[in-house]
Amino acid sequence: MEVLHVVLIGIVKYLTNDFMSHLNKANLCELEARWRAFNCEGLSMAPFQAKYMVCHYGSFIGKEYRMVIQAAPFVFYPLMSTDMKDVWEPLCHIGSMSLQKRIPDMDEFLEKLEGHIKTFMYHIVKMSGRWE
Repeated sequence: MEVLHVVLIGIVKYLTNDFMSHLNKANLCELEARWRAFNCEGLSMAPFQAKYMVCHYGSFIGKEYRMVIQAAPFVFYPLMSTDMKDVWEPLCHIGSMSLQKRIPDMDEFLEKLEGHIKTFMYHIVKMSGRWE
């Protein structure tokens, strides 16, 4: 429940909306092609419609945000500025770690998670000063 509300419908939702709002028509066409080309077989996610992922990002639910966080490094990164990548990289690590079903070494896991959270917080604070 917490992963859904805090990470997916919280952070990922707002950063997805911010990312999408900065894309022009040509970028949206490229993004749709990137979604279409993305192979999601190894990620335990249902197939998705590329056009839907581009046109209806404002009405996504948790499962779509889970797709976004898993696919962002492959689908979004080529269209992102360096500052956006700096925010999304630790977020993708946090998202991946928050979706883990089995944690063999909790101490190591928490140490890595804390590092990614600190990096994310640093870059989101830096970025949020520029939000309009």
